[in-house]
Amino acid sequence: MLMAPLALVSGDAGDAPSDAALVARARAGDRSATASLYARHVERVRRIVARIVGVGPELDDLVQDAFVAAFRRLSSLRDASAFGPWLDAVSVGEARHHLRAQARRRWLSFRAPSDVPDVAAPSLLDPARDAAKAATSILSSMPTDLRIAFSLRRVDGRSLEEAASMCRVSLATFKRRMQRADAFFQERARDHAALAHYFSETTT
Repeated sequence: MLMAPLALVSGDAGDAPSDAALVARARAGDRSATASLYARHVERVRRIVARIVGVGPELDDLVQDAFVAAFRRLSSLRDASAFGPWLDAVSVGEARHHLRAQARRRWLSFRAPSDVPDVAAPSLLDPARDAAKAATSILSSMPTDLRIAFSLRRVDGRSLEEAASMCRVSLATFKRRMQRADAFFQERARDHAALAHYFSETTT
């Protein structure tokens, strides 16, 4: 097993400041603390945003927006030790804002049905890619809150409780959203041959 050179080890992992300590410093205007919080949590934010909106040229900007929103609202965080889960919820909120804005832009630039390109037939060479494209197409047409619920639960594998907390809704509300999201997805998946062998009846 490879080990880090001793010269690069600056101390035990326990020497790193806690999130709570960094939050306290960030609230006091310490920019190095905000930089440390960013470095520590940027990948978790990237994962959440990518699961919800997909990977594209806007992903890095959305990750930045999530952190900007979080640092602006830092004073509203009651439990500084819960910065991570709180940041998750902020990230979901920013992703929701992006999807809704995207939907408005799509509506304003709506094209006549005759102008919409035909969906390509599934490829025999790369069924996994075709299934991913079909799933993405369905998610793109799903109402925003249902898409977020589906992405967190089915794509990212979050527990019901964790996903509900990230969406800042009750567990009962999240379960209802999941039921609607699953029904929406399954109904449309039947129209995609690429998904025929990937999706069966799903339970929450």
